[in-house]
Amino acid sequence: MLFLVLALLSSSVLAMVLKYLNTSSPYGVFLVNYITCTLLAFGAMEPKTLYNGDLTPCWLGAATGLIYLASLSANGYSIHQNGAILSSVFTRLGVLVPILLSVALFGERPTLVQGVGIATFVSNCISFLYFLGVLWKIRGTTAVTIHPAAGLPGPRSIGQVFWVGIPSAVTSFLFDLDYMVIDKLMVTYSEEALAAIGIVLKVERLPLNVGIGICQGMVPLVAYNCAAGNQKRMDQVVRLSLLTGLVVGAGSILLYEAFAPWIIRVFISDAQTVGLATSFIRIRILGTPLMFLSFFTVYLFQGFGKGGISLVLAIVRWAVFNIPMICLLNYLVGMYGIIWSPIVGDTFTVLVSLYAYRTQKPVLEA
Repeated sequence: MLFLVLALLSSSVLAMVLKYLNTSSPYGVFLVNYITCTLLAFGAMEPKTLYNGDLTPCWLGAATGLIYLASLSANGYSIHQNGAILSSVFTRLGVLVPILLSVALFGERPTLVQGVGIATFVSNCISFLYFLGVLWKIRGTTAVTIHPAAGLPGPRSIGQVFWVGIPSAVTSFLFDLDYMVIDKLMVTYSEEALAAIGIVLKVERLPLNVGIGICQGMVPLVAYNCAAGNQKRMDQVVRLSLLTGLVVGAGSILLYEAFAPWIIRVFISDAQTVGLATSFIRIRILGTPLMFLSFFTVYLFQGFGKGGISLVLAIVRWAVFNIPMICLLNYLVGMYGIIWSPIVGDTFTVLVSLYAYRTQKPVLEA
């Protein structure tokens, strides 16, 4: 990990140097870079011997040096033409080349965990490239840019970003803490119960993530119309988002209640675990509309620019109601108290959220 971080840092610094170096001949920079790397590599060699009677490492090293120089030259040209960020992204994608060659030439096969890591890396790169392409396409018609020449954000803008982003970060942290508490308590009952709740927590993320996506799509529209003073349009966006999320929640209840055993069997075939997971998901899915309403208001107040209220609602949901309710119902009811806890907790959260919305909703001038 240390070598990976140092490699990313070094290549990024080199890209920035090439970007702002006022010269048409960057070979001096390449020479210093190459000599530095050579000396560091020699210092790490054991034993420190450059020739042991075999010429193969010598001519391979010479060929690699030429290829390295050619790639740096091409990268420098690309940086001057397209910017450091886009060029660095494609340079990072070069890690795929040795991976593919090792599979094709040497028959190496990544393990399951490595395959998941590679798939995650590739998917994130594709997503990043897509958004870079969108920015490049609209660069002449929008003020949105990642080019440093356009200027840096002021303290007020940075403060607003954190004021809106902190509630999301706190929500994610408390969300994970909630899952940790559930797992910690469920393991005291049986391994099958722990496996069952683990599957259920993954399965229920489908409607949950759809709802979060709806809310994230709502935020910029609400923020724009709120800033523009367009009360009617803002209310339309809020109502449409709310209705869509509730329809998704209702549809997920019907789907999971009807097909829960078959959905669970996709993950595991053990009869006892399937039975527990089926009963768990049929209970927890009933709270999907309540879950949606709970984080809907958090995102809504982010759109209003009221990050403080969003932060309070996020803390109230998890730290005041849901997590304590898990412990309380586990103590009073037992294992199934853990399963019913989010429904009970989110019921209280929705009541608080509705009160906050009715009293803190901005009234815009016509």
